Formats: sequence, structure tokens, C-alpha cells
Amino acid sequence: MLFELRGVKKRYAGKVALDLPVLDLPEGRSVVFYGPNGSGKTTLLNLLAGTDAPSEGEVLFAGGPQDVTLVEQNPYLFQTSVLGNVLQGLAYRGARAEEARRIAEPLLKRLGLWDLRDRRCAGLSDGERRRVALGRGLVLGVKALLLDEPMANLDRAYAAAVEAMIVEEAAKPGRAVLMTTHDPGQAFRMGAEVVYLSEGRLSPVPLWNVFHCELTGTLEKAVKKALLSQGAAFFVSTDTLGPAAVSIDPREVILSFKPIDSSALNCLKGRVVATAALGLDVDILIEAGCQLHAFITLQSLERMGLKPGDEVFATFKASAVKVITRLPRGEASS
Repeated sequence: MLFELRGVKKRYAGKVALDLPVLDLPEGRSVVFYGPNGSGKTTLLNLLAGTDAPSEGEVLFAGGPQDVTLVEQNPYLFQTSVLGNVLQGLAYRGARAEEARRIAEPLLKRLGLWDLRDRRCAGLSDGERRRVALGRGLVLGVKALLLDEPMANLDRAYAAAVEAMIVEEAAKPGRAVLMTTHDPGQAFRMGAEVVYLSEGRLSPVPLWNVFHCELTGTLEKAVKKALLSQGAAFFVSTDTLGPAAVSIDPREVILSFKPIDSSALNCLKGRVVATAALGLDVDILIEAGCQLHAFITLQSLERMGLKPGDEVFATFKASAVKVITRLPRGEASS
């Protein structure tokens, strides 16, 4: 294993921000940490990078300080040129100037930075600064490359190029790329392993279709109704009542043009908003009183001919809705 976390807790002002009894992260692949704001994603990256220490437990890394690099959301750039920033790490590692430039040139070209190589970093846009920081991290070829929201502020074309470069980097022997993202579909496009975080803990369910709701009904009955602030509602199999956050696995949502005859209690009528490729599957985004994601195969997409604007029915069982956490009273808004 590249990283092994054992009994790790991180507290800020006495509050637990991260609580991970066991987490193993192997080399040779890309791993995406996904969760809502405040779930502990950035805190976890800082612990892995060694820029912060756990309050309890230990973080074991199969490497040394020069084998890990963190690219932050708001990176610090040296007061020099684009090329000077990217070459800085190689210079620290004793690379000769000519060799360092040879390594950096193709990388900067792929990031669209070669024509900006002599520009001072002080005048760059946020997206350009992010690409410089990515180049500075990628050029080092470290065992563990840690990226905090690497596609933020990037144009679509550059985001696609960065995704491809991350996949290539993670596939190299002895390497791993661990990153946070606000786009869970990114993990599927990249073939990455997904680690879901909720309130500083590992989530037992995928954090797609997450809704804050009020669970109503009686404790005697196994099925409750989830009332969302937008007016939508669906049935949940749970022994919980009151404010809660719930998640629906998009792989358990069945799409059809007409209501289907099944034992599933939930059948929401809506319209297709967008489609997005996820490797061999497709993410279908539906507006049905709430925005709901459903995963279907490419073959199903072609067979149904689904496109934005189509009216569909989204069917799922009450047991497909998982309660992630109870919420304090007054926080049941989506």
C-alpha cells in the first residue's frame, strides 16, 4: 500500500473534522475523494501530504518527503516566470537546467502554457495559475501526486487534457494520483476508484442524488415518506424519522417512457436535462421535482434514443434510498 491510515482523527477547535478508523490507498491508480463541502476532503489531502498532522492515529506512507507533492486549490506561485515556476522543483532535486527544460517542455505544451513560458505569474488568470501549479506538480514524477480540485477554473478543453494526463500519471509503475473533485462523474470518466466522504467519515453508500429532507410517518411502519423542500417526495425504507440526508444510488434508478409495473414504490415523472458519458455507462440527469441522476448503459441509451427534453419516468425501490445521516432540526432543506 502507498498510504495506510489507522485510527486517524483530525480536530479543529475541539471539533472532529475527520474520523477514519482504516483507509488503505494503493499505488498504480487514481483515487477520487468526493463529498459535499465540509466532508473532510481537503483535510485528508493535507494529512496525506504531511502538511498537517493527525490529532490521533497515524498516516503511513511508503515513501519519503520528496515522494509526495500537493497541488492546492489556491496554489502559491513563485515570483518568477511560468517556466521558472515549473522548473523550480526539478532544480531543488538537482536536475541540470537543460535536462529540466527538456522534461518540462512537452508538459507545458499539453497544458497550453508553452507560449506563456516567459510571462510573469503575477498577471495570470486563475485558470492559468492552476495549470502552472499542475505543471509544477506533474513534472516531478513523484510517487504520490495529490490534487485538490484540479479542474476548478479550467476551460473545458484544458480540463479534458488534464484528466488525460492524470490517468497517464496514475498508470505509471509505483505512482498514484489522489484528488478531490466537485464532479463525481469525473471519477467514472477517468476509471478512478471513488472514496466517498460525509461529515469527515467514509460513507457506506455512493454520494450521488443526495437530498436533505424530512422523513415522515410512524415508527411502526418500515416505509417513511421523504419530503424535499422543492415539493418532491419519495418513499424510504428506514426506521428513522425527522430531518435527514438521504442518497439514491443512480445505478438503481430505472428509466422508462411509461410507468412500469413493478413492486417499486417510487415512480417520479420528469424530463431529461442532460446526458454525460461515464466510461461504458451514461449519466442521465432528470428534473423530476428534484434533480435526479440515473446510470444506464450505452446500449440502453441507443435503444431508448434518450435526449434532453424527453419525458421519462424514474422508478426505484424504497430500499434504494439510503439514509446517510440525521440532521439537527431546521436543516432539512435541499
